[in-house]
Amino acid sequence: MGKGAKRQKTDRRDSAELLDGLDRYLRGQDQALSVVGVPSVEGEEKRALIRYHRQIMADRSRFEGRGKGLLCAQGIEVRGRWWQAKGWGELNSEPRLKDWMKEQLEAWRKKLLSAEQEQRELRRRIEALAPALRPKGVGAYSTAVLEYEMKGWQRFHNRGQVSSYTGLCPGIHQSDGRGKEGSINRCGNRVVRWNLVEMVWRLMVWQPHYGPVRQLAAGLVRSKRAKRRLVVKAARQLAIDLWRLATNQTTAEKLGLIMHSDRRHN
Repeated sequence: MGKGAKRQKTDRRDSAELLDGLDRYLRGQDQALSVVGVPSVEGEEKRALIRYHRQIMADRSRFEGRGKGLLCAQGIEVRGRWWQAKGWGELNSEPRLKDWMKEQLEAWRKKLLSAEQEQRELRRRIEALAPALRPKGVGAYSTAVLEYEMKGWQRFHNRGQVSSYTGLCPGIHQSDGRGKEGSINRCGNRVVRWNLVEMVWRLMVWQPHYGPVRQLAAGLVRSKRAKRRLVVKAARQLAIDLWRLATNQTTAEKLGLIMHSDRRHN
């Protein structure tokens, strides 16, 4: 709003433009406003738990990087998780490790161990939210994250809405019947997008005969660019298939998916 030729933006102008958009929307112009999906109270609680876990994971990575940066600045290179028992033991035997460095590393390690313990407990709680029956190769954590970040599959009415929310739709430039497709628009939920791409890579190993990943699993594509495009396409189709499966529009057998039952939920 307020980006016209006059370059004027005030609360009065914004209010008038919002009311105009609402009026056009109520008269049937669906594109006048963008409708926001509001999760249920329970759904919001579960989604907040998932996002809290991701914040803890980000903190853990940051603490790990701080310690690694301190060592690298002093010419000591470490690989892997230096703060775990094995890595910490090897680090303490390093002759170049000074007392002042060890003091700071112990402080970072204390924070890392605390974050690791907390994230493990949170992960178990999140995994318990996932349904017992899910595609083979897709973990309980990924299933739960996708379910609550999508705010429930039932709110979508067609495959276009599902694809749009993932942000995996290609950009397009077309005029006079001619045009070309570009990279994905990334207009949707980035956590959903990351989760779907990760699921595709797993399905390539566990379910190579699933239609959208068949070419990738068979190794028919060598180009990195072409492989990335196929992964994006498969992730978009996977989201649609999971939506159809969750809303009872089809069955796993028709989709070519093998379902796996988690005994922990029995």
